[in-house]
Amino acid sequence: MTSSAARRAASHWYLGIDQGLPQLAAAFDLPAISKLYEERWPGRAQPGLTVRARKVHAVDYQPSAHCVVAHELSVEPGGDEPVETIGVVDVGPAGLGLRLFHEDPDLPWLADAADPAKVGRHLSALAPGSRIVRVIPVRYKPGSQCLLRFDLEAGSRPAALYGKLLAIDGYRLSRALSALRDIDGGRDTPRVLQPLGYVSDLHMLLLPAVAGSEFHFLAFDTRVARDARRQWMRKAGAALAGLHAAPLAAARPRGITDDAAYLARFSTSVARAAPPLALAFDEAIRRLESATHGEPPAVASHGSFRSDQLLIEGDEPLMIDLDGLCRANPARDVGNFLAYLRWKSIRQPCHSSFIEAAIPSFLAGYGSVRPLPDARWTARYEAGSMLKIAGRRFQKLDVSEWALVPQLLD
Repeated sequence: MTSSAARRAASHWYLGIDQGLPQLAAAFDLPAISKLYEERWPGRAQPGLTVRARKVHAVDYQPSAHCVVAHELSVEPGGDEPVETIGVVDVGPAGLGLRLFHEDPDLPWLADAADPAKVGRHLSALAPGSRIVRVIPVRYKPGSQCLLRFDLEAGSRPAALYGKLLAIDGYRLSRALSALRDIDGGRDTPRVLQPLGYVSDLHMLLLPAVAGSEFHFLAFDTRVARDARRQWMRKAGAALAGLHAAPLAAARPRGITDDAAYLARFSTSVARAAPPLALAFDEAIRRLESATHGEPPAVASHGSFRSDQLLIEGDEPLMIDLDGLCRANPARDVGNFLAYLRWKSIRQPCHSSFIEAAIPSFLAGYGSVRPLPDARWTARYEAGSMLKIAGRRFQKLDVSEWALVPQLLD
């Protein structure tokens, strides 16, 4: 399982953050929350049952209303092999509620997808002859999406498949990805991870396992020669430009005002956790809202393009996680990529010199396929993404990174 959260601070850092949620800190006390999971676990009367919360997986905090905290769990049911799963603590004004990840009220189809027998019947047409023996949650965003790994019986080829379940109806996304697959653009044809099919009843894209490396780790591996890593950044830029050059019409439009509206949802969290930053945060959003004139024609857009949205397959980047696929100003993807590079430089200054050298390589790779987006629009979208990163530090209660947030607003 891979967590979307940064390394967490000790539980006492969460004391007193929100008087409206008096038990908030308890959700981050792993030994205490492990004991609570054991006490409330289904079938807890089973002798020898142990449940251990290993780490925080995801957090969604709404000041004074609730905080949803997902934990990566190891469950040992009385001497059997440990099982990996995800548990959820819902912190409210009245106390703590516990559930398993597949009991998500906003993803009612997740329960069937997490049951090997039930999901096997759904997949019989897409993966005939493949019996699912185990379902493991890999990534989970409460109320939004879940990536599951389906382990197949011994001797199967492939040994595993993946399912990405969405809160939205993914049929339109599936059709758009299929359209990208059918484009013949020569060497610049966008390379994206194609689903094997779409299961409408489960809102699920069925995905193949990919035998490749993660671009993000390779690009920032200091054991790899600097020039080689800069070449990977150049390839990332070319890959993005290939997507932007693709003639894709069947995708929802997205503009700067849509991004500003999304950012506004963080205002309350920023004001509660960091009052001195609230005015600057809201003023920056207003500036984005006013920049509505003169956007260039929209292109096929990844929607959340970052270095961790790429795999390396056959010495070429492969785009993944295109559930935000839309039509947008090309500066939006470029600005988002640059913003996350600068955030990494803030969080890990040891990479800052490489990042400064890598940015021109990324832009040169993009420019080798199609003209670079307008620099002013790139700067606006980069600023918007920096605000998004800042807002998410508070929404995810990444308290150990709060001291870094002012640098995102400079």
